[in-house]
Amino acid sequence: MSRLTINLPNTVIEQADERLINVALEGSKVKNVAAFQFRGGKSPMAKIVVNLEESQLYNISSQGSKITLDIGDETVLALATEVTPEKKKVVEEQALIGTKDAAYTGARISLDFQKADIHNIFRIIADVAGLNIITSEKVKATVTLKLKNVPWDQALDVILRNNGLDKTQDGNIIRVATMEEVSKEKETVVKARESEAKIIPLFTRVFNVNYEAVDKLKKNLESIKSERGSVEVNERTNTIIAKDMREKLAEMASLIEKLDKKEPQVLIEAKIISATRDKVRGLGIQWGGYANNTTALMFPHTVGVTGGAGVSPNVSANGGGTGVNLPIASGAGGALGAIGLTLGAVNGTALLDAKLMAMEQDSEAVIISNPKITTMNNKKAMIKSGQQVPYTTTSAEGTKTEFKDAVLLLEVTPHITPDKHMRLSLKVTKDRPLPGNPPPIEKREAETEVLIADGETAVLGGLFEDTTNTGQAMVPGLGRIPFLGWLFKNETTSNNNQELLIFITPKIVD
Repeated sequence: MSRLTINLPNTVIEQADERLINVALEGSKVKNVAAFQFRGGKSPMAKIVVNLEESQLYNISSQGSKITLDIGDETVLALATEVTPEKKKVVEEQALIGTKDAAYTGARISLDFQKADIHNIFRIIADVAGLNIITSEKVKATVTLKLKNVPWDQALDVILRNNGLDKTQDGNIIRVATMEEVSKEKETVVKARESEAKIIPLFTRVFNVNYEAVDKLKKNLESIKSERGSVEVNERTNTIIAKDMREKLAEMASLIEKLDKKEPQVLIEAKIISATRDKVRGLGIQWGGYANNTTALMFPHTVGVTGGAGVSPNVSANGGGTGVNLPIASGAGGALGAIGLTLGAVNGTALLDAKLMAMEQDSEAVIISNPKITTMNNKKAMIKSGQQVPYTTTSAEGTKTEFKDAVLLLEVTPHITPDKHMRLSLKVTKDRPLPGNPPPIEKREAETEVLIADGETAVLGGLFEDTTNTGQAMVPGLGRIPFLGWLFKNETTSNNNQELLIFITPKIVD
């Protein structure tokens, strides 16, 4: 290896005369060097003439006022394989974000040749790759190229394609030949393998399958078996019996090892909270009376007035009816408040009877359902609890009874992602029969797909209902009189609040 270092002066030459430049020579491949500096236009210029003892590979680099000329195969090889900080940064970035030429993984190399013998280039590539390269007698070419910072295997492929060549590799030996030679060799190898496959002995191997279904594995193995091979299954022992060449059996064993893996299980826990609150208020009134009197006339001998249709005053029993009859229904368990007032004459000829009734009923119910189910990854699971409601239908075929489900249902299919999240396909229903004949079914249902991390809780949805009913009954006209109208009407107000929340928590069970 020879290195020629030339240091150019920093001073500007005022006169156009030739001056010797500082030259440092290492090695013995340079015969002589003539280096001059002269004025060329407004700027000084340098001219260096190097005479070599023989034709050599070389590379020129410059830094500031210093020019370096490296001569020899070893120098070019060192330059091609040098890892500069810029190259190191590129390699690190490609490792993080990927590289477009991911098929080429060789060390990077830089080549700059003009009409060079292709065998010399192969020698450099072999040294960089750490491999042996052999060429056939028909490989003859001169190459002109300039490649910078490319993988050596990519550079080799480019050179081969550009010169109508191809390669085969056996271990650490690369053989370079013409495309025609390589193609004939490949055809010969294929024919030899086909002939060998017809006479090579077959072997039988039994594979024990732990987790995967043997019928599914059989379909995968049949795609890689040879024409003479066979694949059978034994469902009782969950084993696969394969008969084929050693190479094919090895491929089957590798495939079974990758596919026959334990699938994680998932525990799905759901909480369904249903809250109901009912509030009823009522205010009602009843009042009436009667009056009667006896006269000295033959007719009318007695005169009586009472309230209520179809009710006649009973003079002897002093009985009467209700003039305003607007009561309210009693609450749960007969919880009802009332105040009665009676006003009458001393001799019993007149009576006023009034009753004021008030009721307030408040009820609250919270139902928490907590279904849980465990299933394997990518396997659908379902759990339900409830009752079937009978419905009687009549048709030309006669009367028959059908049943409809009113159940709490949890249906889920989990899929575990590589980052320990779970994609869940969910269906949750909560139905219940209501009073009636036939009983109506109140349905509450949620169906969705969600992505949840292991152990986290997600709210699938909420249903909120607020119902308010207000009713009045009154005597026409009189019930609308301000303040006094309460003597001629009743009023009922009811509020119903319903809330439904569904929470889902999946956990991976190892």
